[in-house]
Amino acid sequence: MKLPEINIVNCDKWYNRRGKKTESPKFVLTYELTLNYLDYGESNINRQTYPLSQNSILFKRPGDIVQNTFYNISDPSAKCCLVHFVNLSENYSSLFESILKKLPPCTEADEQAVLLFEKLYFKHTEKSNPVTEMQECLTLIELLAHLSERANRENGSSPTPSTHQTQLFRAICYMREHLTENFSLHDVASHIGYSLSYFNNLFKKYTRHTPYAYFNYLRISEAKYMLLNTSLSIAEIADRLNFKNASKFSEAFKRECNMTPGQFRKSSEIELYY
Repeated sequence: MKLPEINIVNCDKWYNRRGKKTESPKFVLTYELTLNYLDYGESNINRQTYPLSQNSILFKRPGDIVQNTFYNISDPSAKCCLVHFVNLSENYSSLFESILKKLPPCTEADEQAVLLFEKLYFKHTEKSNPVTEMQECLTLIELLAHLSERANRENGSSPTPSTHQTQLFRAICYMREHLTENFSLHDVASHIGYSLSYFNNLFKKYTRHTPYAYFNYLRISEAKYMLLNTSLSIAEIADRLNFKNASKFSEAFKRECNMTPGQFRKSSEIELYY
């Protein structure tokens, strides 16, 4: 029996953000739950705006388009807990879907939700073995079920992605499947049944990026995961992600993250969304 893949980030340190900063829209690639411990901005999910406020919980689905706006953050106690999870097992698909379809994009955390978030985080930090992985999965299900029950009582609802948005997410999934290969915009556009020019214009409308720029963003996101979760060298990561060499990879990484891959790997300050 295959358990859902779960990744948890406890962001207890932040880069200081001066003034107001609005990020470019991005597609969500996995299911995400975020518990916020401080007021620090707002999040636009499928063109509806929700506060990034103290004790708020945001829920995002694969294919959602999210645009975050951050305000001044200098409080050293600012933190959040971010849970990524992917349901890859047919054994759990019906169980998860019955729960997830009821979750609204934003809800207020009660005491039980906070306790389950913290339990999930601390369980995730324990040495991985079949028992702790099963306990982690059960805690996640308990948290989702709790939030689903609350949403059912409160009649919460989720914004529905448009047809174009759904098709563009299919294109991004195709990009992710070919991160290590030579990139062809024509292949991606054909995969979703669009002409190259229509695909390019529509993609820029929704994300403010060209498809190729977004492909590079996906490669950098995968590189971040590898830097944090593997012992692969920078040269090995560059090679796996089909960069010309380690130098070109480092240049692209620094443009996206304002630091080198080595600095990112050593830093204890991790950006909220990566």
